[in-house]
Amino acid sequence: MSVQIDTDTLLRLISQLKLRSGTQDISEAITSAIELWLREQAGLTKGSQ
Repeated sequence: MSVQIDTDTLLRLISQLKLRSGTQDISEAITSAIELWLREQAGLTKGSQ
């Protein structure tokens, strides 16, 4: 599967990974970001019940 990511967003992500000494694979970083967003969304949904 492929996912289109805005170029500026991708470049910012790469820049941040370089600042962290490149210890995380870009795919792992994207997965982590999506998982964080999903957890936050679940928390918002629970908070509105």
